[in-house]
Amino acid sequence: MKWKTWANLVTAFGFVGVGVYIWAYWNWKTEIILPVLILTAFTDGLDGYLARKLDQRTKLGWILDPIRDKAIMLAFLGNMAFVYGWVMTRSIGILLVFEAATFVVNARRGLPQPIHTLGKVRGFAHYFIAWLTILLMYHASPPMPWEAERLTLAMAGFSFLALIGYTFYPAKEIPHVS
Repeated sequence: MKWKTWANLVTAFGFVGVGVYIWAYWNWKTEIILPVLILTAFTDGLDGYLARKLDQRTKLGWILDPIRDKAIMLAFLGNMAFVYGWVMTRSIGILLVFEAATFVVNARRGLPQPIHTLGKVRGFAHYFIAWLTILLMYHASPPMPWEAERLTLAMAGFSFLALIGYTFYPAKEIPHVS
């Protein structure tokens, strides 16, 4: 079984980033939250690139990569709930409903799904919006919970578009990342 690859190592490093991110916001180490999120987003792209470029695609990587992606987003949503409390309940709930529905649609087709351009666009949008939200949470004076909620609703919008795409287009018709 081929699981000791550079791509899987980068994915594992991304999981470490999730743990550091949670530790940082729990302990109010705000100066490292944004760099950790950026580094984790970078590992999200790098692991797939290495897997394709070095021909190191593994079933383990195919399973762990989306789990790591969801873990960092859940950590980010937990961070917003930690900072803003109840204000974020509605937008976080809407986002989680769309993500859960997308999971169900994809699960009916069989897991794991191939890497689609649609999913990469959604992932990039989520990371970018998370970056903007972190700037608002920790670097705006005063903190702006309503703007953060609007940004979270924008994340939910990208999740909704992905859900629509995955629902109405057969998997073979969605452009794949090669």
